[in-house]
Amino acid sequence: MHGMLKRLRRDVTVLEAPSSARVMQVIADHPDVGLILLDLSLPDRDGFSVLTDLRDRFPAVAVVVVSAVHDPGNVRRALDLGALGYIPKAAQGNIILSALRLVMSGGIYVPPEILIRSSSQSAVEKGQLGEAPDSSNYMGLTGRQLEVLGLMMQGKSNKTICRILDLPNPR
Repeated sequence: MHGMLKRLRRDVTVLEAPSSARVMQVIADHPDVGLILLDLSLPDRDGFSVLTDLRDRFPAVAVVVVSAVHDPGNVRRALDLGALGYIPKAAQGNIILSALRLVMSGGIYVPPEILIRSSSQSAVEKGQLGEAPDSSNYMGLTGRQLEVLGLMMQGKSNKTICRILDLPNPR
């Protein structure tokens, strides 16, 4: 992750903490921290409770969960508790960088495979397995939003997506 963060910004300072107690101390000692990458598997405490404490004590700091476990329930719970992103540890480097850039620019990152898995599970629960998704109601997205999501899942940049879909360039 160090190398990944250095690619994000050359002047970045990376601080590490092996436990939840140390995380709180490091952040208290460095009030200019702008981003926390939180692993949910901490040796001394549940990661979700640490996330809750971070949001309560340091609400201005962006928190992104980085985890080996990326089931829809964990993703939803982390986002509900205030995480601005959830990045699977198995994600490719370019995906991690894009996710961090998105969060640092004010967005929220959710792994696309979680969205798809979550909507598929929803369809199974509703007894719609085997039916083609209605694009006007699929995951609550419009047809155009589904097109954008599909291109994002392929790792396309915003500019490339705009070119492909003949949209104005993002600024």
